[in-house]
Amino acid sequence: MNKKGMTLIELLVTMVIFSIAIVAFIQFFIANQRATARIMNMSRLYEEVDSKVVDFQAWVYSGRYDSLWNVLTVPNTQVKAFVDTITSGVYNTNIVFVGKTGSSSTSTPSYMTFKAMATGPMNTSFTHKFILTYHR
Repeated sequence: MNKKGMTLIELLVTMVIFSIAIVAFIQFFIANQRATARIMNMSRLYEEVDSKVVDFQAWVYSGRYDSLWNVLTVPNTQVKAFVDTITSGVYNTNIVFVGKTGSSSTSTPSYMTFKAMATGPMNTSFTHKFILTYHR
């Protein structure tokens, strides 16, 4: 007997295999989109932190170094906070005092250590430690 065409079972098996392949492709595409969005948010967050650290350094070096040296004594004290809204979400940056080295702001070596802690969309976070020193 000569059979032409496919049986219903063969057609169903083919459709199931094809459906599994389509679902796997869609899942890969969605995961790739999420990863790309997360990387873009981390990049924006890094740029925000870098910008805020530069702003903070300018603020400190505009005549506030000595007064900060005298006031900041307790580690983990928040010094400055920034909130920026960009099209992709809200970015929060907190500048926190970590500690200082030296007996006074004019002793050598003397410096203050800070960290910039930032959060952004999609649960992204970034911490950047930096040192400020000032000698006359």
